[in-house]
Amino acid sequence: MKNLGKYEIVKLIGKGSVGEVYKAFDPVIDRFVAIKVIFPDKIEDKEHFSRFKKEIRAQGKLIHPNIAVIFDVGFLEGKYAIIMEYIDGISLRQYMRKNKIVTLKNFFAITSQICDALHFAHTQGIIHRDVKPENIFINTQGIVKIIDFSIAKLQTYGITTTDANMLLGTASYMSPEQVNGGHVTSRVDQFSLGVVCYEMITGTRPFDGITVAETAINIVSHKASSIENYNPMVDDELNGIIQKLLEKNPDDRYEDLAEFKKVLKSYFYKLSPEIVEENRVEI
Repeated sequence: MKNLGKYEIVKLIGKGSVGEVYKAFDPVIDRFVAIKVIFPDKIEDKEHFSRFKKEIRAQGKLIHPNIAVIFDVGFLEGKYAIIMEYIDGISLRQYMRKNKIVTLKNFFAITSQICDALHFAHTQGIIHRDVKPENIFINTQGIVKIIDFSIAKLQTYGITTTDANMLLGTASYMSPEQVNGGHVTSRVDQFSLGVVCYEMITGTRPFDGITVAETAINIVSHKASSIENYNPMVDDELNGIIQKLLEKNPDDRYEDLAEFKKVLKSYFYKLSPEIVEENRVEI
């Protein structure tokens, strides 16, 4: 495929369960974009198509520096497509492959920007529900961008097709209430962010098992090991700040991500004001 409507296809940059993502060039506005094209068989699947349209509604209303922008949506040459901001950079997963244990400076910059994006989404009634390194990007200016709200729950819409006995999201980053099929609130994103934070500064995930079932049991039943066991640069205070995100009971987590960021920012300001003031990721 060389063209899709007016867009000139540059290359395939990603493929998921619902569709493919291409880097493309818009000759009218003279910019690169990302185009997510839904697989034809998914259009016939009402559930998948509903999820795909929900991604548009959810992410399209989120205008924030740390959230990838949606420019347009519609059919292009018979293919249903979303035109999105192209992020010139790497995913957090790619970043962690290069930097198994993230420095505390970059840890703060990444985490605080994720907090800003997710808290803004929560204030708009949107829960991401699939926070993981693959859905977090860092551009060449050191700015974090959250992508893919395809399984987001719009709180204002009430019960949706994704709530009916379905476990969505990547197992290792799911909250206990998602695993149990319980009531989902914005605090599921706190738990998933906690797993991401843990992984960034330890190089390992806190609840991984050999199988998905074992991982699910660990998420529901096991307490994460102290981060200090893996990283001597992490003290008891920072360990406690992150562990609070990983509480099994949602009510025992932070009131919201604004509170978490405030606590995290206070800790790092005491450690080094420069870390807080710069707030850019070194890639």
